Amino acid sequence: MINHIANISSRDNIATQILIIITCLDRFISMHQLYDSRLLTVEAYSHWTKALVEGGWNANFVNLMFNHLPKRQSCFTDPMEDEAERVYRTLLTRVVRSPRKQIGSLPIFWGCPDFPVWKVGKVSRRDEGVNAGRHYNGLLFLPPVSRLECSLSEHFDQNSEQYVGRGRPLQRLHVTPMSFGNMSDYALKAFKRGHIAYDNVLILPRALSELPRREK
Repeated sequence: MINHIANISSRDNIATQILIIITCLDRFISMHQLYDSRLLTVEAYSHWTKALVEGGWNANFVNLMFNHLPKRQSCFTDPMEDEAERVYRTLLTRVVRSPRKQIGSLPIFWGCPDFPVWKVGKVSRRDEGVNAGRHYNGLLFLPPVSRLECSLSEHFDQNSEQYVGRGRPLQRLHVTPMSFGNMSDYALKAFKRGHIAYDNVLILPRALSELPRREK
């Protein structure tokens, strides 16, 4: 912004100079207001996470990596988001028997797309080359009382054929129990930095009508 103001030609009249300065300042202020709004949103997710953990919910950081995906057209949903929903729906009746009757005990997931941070030795060549390193991060919370008789990570490992492979877009699913902090800021870093919009943050469960009636 300062450089742009400094480059105003001397031949511009005073009124034009003032208009340019006001426009630049307005854009600068708007950008900061938008960033502040995103920070408040991330903070709200952080408070939500803290409340769930204090209420006895089991928190897990989830990372989803994908096989090559075709470029998405603007009129279609994000295939990564679709896969995150599929994983959630598959898990749902392993956690509760009758989702429609146990609304308050449904697992909670929220997450969004993420982009690689290029650090030496931190991103594999394969991951770097597939979907330009784009992946999906989120937090998944299991209720205090659950049908699972093992950890979430163990469940995904023991039932991997239901979640990854077999021609599915999802190539790898990694779960890390949240043992310190709440990782909200990390999970939402792409949103915080303005790389994605508010609508790109996925929150599950959605509407009651989208829930399965009971375990089959």
